[in-house]
Parts: sequence; C-alpha cells; structure tokens
Amino acid sequence: MKKKIFGIAVSLIFALALAVAAAAAEKNSASEKIEGSFGYWSGFGASSHETGRIAPFEYEDGYFSKAPDIYDHDLAKMSLALSLCTYDLKELERVLSEIGFAQIEPNGYYARSNKNAANTEPDNIGVAIASKNIGDFTVLAAVIRGFGYGAEWAGNFEVGMDENFHAGFKKARDIVTDEIASYIQSHQIGGDLKIWLTGYSRAGAVANLVAGEICGGQKFGDAKLYAYCFEAPMGLRVSNGQNTGCAGVFNIVNPNDIAAKLAMRDWGFGRYGTDICLPSPESAGREYEALSEKMKEMYLAYRPAYPNEPGRLDDFRENMHSGGLGAFIDGLLSAGAFVLDSEGYVENLQQMFFDSCAKAKGLDVDLWSLISSAPDVASYLALHHFGEINTAMENSELIFSAHFPDLCLAWMHSLDGEKMMFCNLPFGDVKTSDWFYETVCGAYAKNLMAGVSDFAFEPEGKVTIAEAAAMAARAHAGGDAPFKHASGADWHDIYVNYAISNGIIKPGEFADWGAAATRAQMAYILANIIPAESQTEKGAQIPPDVKESDEYGAEIYLLYALGILAGNDGEGTFLPRENLTRAQAAAMLLRVYALLQ
Repeated sequence: MKKKIFGIAVSLIFALALAVAAAAAEKNSASEKIEGSFGYWSGFGASSHETGRIAPFEYEDGYFSKAPDIYDHDLAKMSLALSLCTYDLKELERVLSEIGFAQIEPNGYYARSNKNAANTEPDNIGVAIASKNIGDFTVLAAVIRGFGYGAEWAGNFEVGMDENFHAGFKKARDIVTDEIASYIQSHQIGGDLKIWLTGYSRAGAVANLVAGEICGGQKFGDAKLYAYCFEAPMGLRVSNGQNTGCAGVFNIVNPNDIAAKLAMRDWGFGRYGTDICLPSPESAGREYEALSEKMKEMYLAYRPAYPNEPGRLDDFRENMHSGGLGAFIDGLLSAGAFVLDSEGYVENLQQMFFDSCAKAKGLDVDLWSLISSAPDVASYLALHHFGEINTAMENSELIFSAHFPDLCLAWMHSLDGEKMMFCNLPFGDVKTSDWFYETVCGAYAKNLMAGVSDFAFEPEGKVTIAEAAAMAARAHAGGDAPFKHASGADWHDIYVNYAISNGIIKPGEFADWGAAATRAQMAYILANIIPAESQTEKGAQIPPDVKESDEYGAEIYLLYALGILAGNDGEGTFLPRENLTRAQAAAMLLRVYALLQ
C-alpha cells in the first residue's frame, strides 16, 4: 500500500514538474524576441530606386505556434521585412541567419542575377529558401524576390489565355513550387511542416498563386501555410468559378495602389485568401486623419529627408479627385476594360508590352507611350476620358508612388493590426472579380449595409425606399451607431424616423416604403446627408440625361460635382429612372460616407 501511495506521489510530482517545465518553456519561447534592422529598396528620392534604406524588425519563433488562419500583424511585419530586403540576396541571407534560419539556398537564377539587371530574364523568378527547427516542427521560409528583377517585369504583362491563371505569374509559380519541393526532398524534411511564404509586388502575386497550390493539401501534404503577400497584383481568374478560399493567406494592399488592381477585376481576376486593406478615408472614416498622422511620423523616422512624400496621396484627393486616388484609378481601369477586354489585350498589346519591358530590363519603360500606341484604346480614352488621362499623365509619378515600399512599411509599423479592413465577406454571391467587391467590403465593414441573409448579399437585387433611408441613416449616424428597434414596429421605422428627424427626407414624401428606389431617388436621399461645408464643387462633369431643373436634378448634379457619381458609360449617362441595385448602392453610399468623415 505504501509503495502504491509512494508511486502515485512520485507520478504526481513528475507530472507537475513536466507541467512547470512546459509552462516555463512556453514562456521562454514567447519571450525570445530577436530585434534587428534590415536594408531595403526605395522608390522615392532624388534618384529613382534608392537602396540601402534602413528599418527595424522583430522576430519570435512563437509566431508559428499560432493558428495560421488568424492574421498576425507581428508576423506580417516580419514577412514584409524579408520581402523588402530581397533587392540584395546577401542582405536577405543576413537577416534570415540573424533570426535563426539555416540551410539558406537561393535558386541559381536569383544568385546569378542578384543586383544585376543585365542577367535577368523574362518568365523567371528569384526565390531563397531556408529552414528552422522549432520544437517538434520545421518552418520552411520561401522568400520570393520582389525588387531588382529587371526583365522579369515583362512577365507581369503576360496575361495570356489560360482559363484559370495569369500566364506570366503561373510560370513563376511553377518555378517556386518546384524549388520548394526540391528543397524538401534534398534536406529530407518530414514530420510537422510549416511553410512561411512571402513576397512584395510581382513576388506577392507569385506567392499568392504558390499558396493556392499548397492550400488544402494540393502540394506538400498537411503542411500548414503562413502566407503574407504585399501589394500583390491579381493572378487568379476567379470569373471561371475558381475557389478563392485559402486559410492562412493574407494579401495586404493599399487601396491607392494601381499595381494591386492589375490584372483588372473587370477582366475577371482576383486573389486567393483574404484581402486586407491599409487604411483609406473610405475604410477608416473619421479615424483616418489620426491614423495618417501616425503613419507620417513613422515614415519620417525612416526617411527624414523627405518630409512631404507621405502626404502626397491625400493631396490628390483634395486637388484632383474628391473620390481619392483609388477611386480615380478604378474609374480609369474600368474605362480601359470597357474598350478592351483581356482577349483583346492579349491579341493586340501583350507582345508589345512584353518585348518592350524585356528589352529595357524593366527600367525606363514609358507605359503611357505604349498605351498611346494602341489606337483604339488611346482614341477612346482621349475622346471620352480626356480629363482623366491628362490628370494621370501629369501625376504619373504620384500614381505609381502608392506602390513603393516606404508607404507600406510606414503604415504597417504605425498600425496595431486592428485598424486594417479585412475584406473577408461571408457572401457567396460576391466574388473578388466583381467590380463592386471592394465597395461591398467597405460598406459591410463600416456597418452601412448588411446581407439579405447570413450568406447572401444579392448584389443585383433592387434597393427599396426603406433600405435607401436605412443606408442614409446609418451613414449619417456614423455607421456604428446603434439603432434599437421597438417591439412590434416595422424594421424600417427606426431608420425612417431618424431620417425625418435629421432632415434627410420629409414626412409623407414617399408613400410606399417597399417600392424599388430609382437611381435619382437614391441620389436625392444621399445628397441630403452631406453637410453644407462638404458641398464644395470640384468637378465640371454633368449627366447628359438629367437637367438640373428635373426632380432630384440639383442633388444629382451635386453628386457629380463632388465626384461621387460619374455615370454608367463614357458619356457620364446617369439613367435616373432606372432602379438601383444593391451593388450600385454600396458604391454610391461608401463615397458619400467618406465625405462625412
């Protein structure tokens, strides 16, 4: 009996000791923070493509003990650090070694073309792979080169006719996937494998497609995926029913970045995983100014010689287009897609773009000259969008600056991760290729609109007068303001009463709250929530099918002047008597909401 008691006591003590040791190990692991700095490429400065900029990083092994499908802002910042220092293979190898990764192996192409544009090739990609044993699992880091890749730039324009993917990015995807497979085989890596995948710009697009191959066990078995893709163009043809769901894949994009809007949604392209937008006036609302100031402080901490750079994108909103740079680019790309679909681009322009970029090794390519050499596109844009084209040409450096790493870096380091806009909609009828994808994301995230059910948004559904009043009330109240519904009352009563009390609509103005709203009625209701101080006219465009003296004409003209409305075609046609779809309402609502902030 005594032996039995003694045995139980020993077992309990042993178990307790193991628990204490495990807790201590967990604590030590979590507290093992490695701090350092890295050099990166910059797009700003007196001379283009500066190198040798310095920024800090923090790394912990504990990142990979967390669930991969939950966004980790600290891991995202470390991923960005690795992505940015790929301009110099030696710098990347140094940082990987510093955070404890070994067996660092760049592919042969990366090694021979490192910092040497003359040795770069179209349809190729540089990638460095390393590994680290952490406890009972192995982390394999695959870092794809996103800077200094010269002739590879040509592959960005190789859209191709593949039914599922952007052809140029797909070729690069296969190279990276093969390199990972070869590394795993040569180092005989087995057991619990976690793959850390990252890239910026072109490399982000390729990383996203590689992640799609790994997701769901298509490649590398049960490996867990931690993929962070920055300012990534779109390489997945989601218009063909491709499943974009992919746990552990996060795409951090600036809504003002033209590169992240290519290949165009209008052509049916999207990305795997969850898109996460850096703050913009549309997504952050009233908080944007404070967030922007924090970003600028961080930016100047890294680049004190360029105090005016980070505010230039906001200046575009003030001086050029009230909808902001992102909305301006969206309109410009949609206009181009209207006259030239992806098949037309491949047949008429792709080879010219590819050859020009390959020959120039990606440097000093005049994109506007290439576009103007396509007579159909150039003549249409000049005829119907002369003002926008002129604005784009005069501000070309500014437009492309939203893609430079400095802004992404400053935003990421000034945020805590909670102010990012996660575009992870629950609606099966809103796809990333839809033109309204981002506006529905914004309206949903800001609590301005909800779905017709938990899993359906019904983008082509008609908006009723009651729904229009509810949207206007939520926007006027600030999106997150609570509306408490009285027991037994109609769902819309609280919103209608709010709208009447705040002068948005007049009592008795609408007889049937269930009637479908026209585009003119929606414009009228939304115009009434815009305060007088925000009604500063900036545009001269007027709709050809509406007179200012028409019913609701004054409100429609105001929204045109403010850049909230631009019409349905190159002529600016408004179609005031047509019913409004929920997708159209989301776009209109989000632009008006931005003015209120």
